[in-house]
Amino acid sequence: MNDITTMDQLTEAIFGGKYLTPTEHVDSEAFLHTIPGYDPDIDGLGLDAAQCWIPDRVPSGTGYVYMYIKGSYWNMARVSYELFVGPIGEGKEPDHTCFTRNCINPHHLEAVSRRENILRSNNPCAQNARKKECKRGHAFDEENTYRSPSTGHRNCRECIRLRREGLI
Repeated sequence: MNDITTMDQLTEAIFGGKYLTPTEHVDSEAFLHTIPGYDPDIDGLGLDAAQCWIPDRVPSGTGYVYMYIKGSYWNMARVSYELFVGPIGEGKEPDHTCFTRNCINPHHLEAVSRRENILRSNNPCAQNARKKECKRGHAFDEENTYRSPSTGHRNCRECIRLRREGLI
């Protein structure tokens, strides 16, 4: 399998047999050959653990990279994590701690819940969830925070009071 240098060669090299998980059909050495700059003659994996590993694959519209394994497309970050770290586990997904969606470096991946993955991101929901105070500077603590029973959204009780009194 050392002659494998492209994703097409890798997918062709996947051997048959009973399908259980994608990583059972992928050789880790062949997988690494899909990453430009991989050198098997260098100690360890031949790749810098601190740098992002970007495979020679065009990212999807969402920025993630996929590979075709036994009739299905698999997120390469998930395959990388399972090859080099271990099973991700039910209810977990790989989180890119480097914030680079097409990185498949297992040192940059952590198995977390979907909620944790979203809260670690920079999307508006995650940014709001991290806020410790409202836009007027009142603390979002247990005493001053109202949570809507229907939506779960939080509001500042002090701002609600000031709005009722017509002060804001």
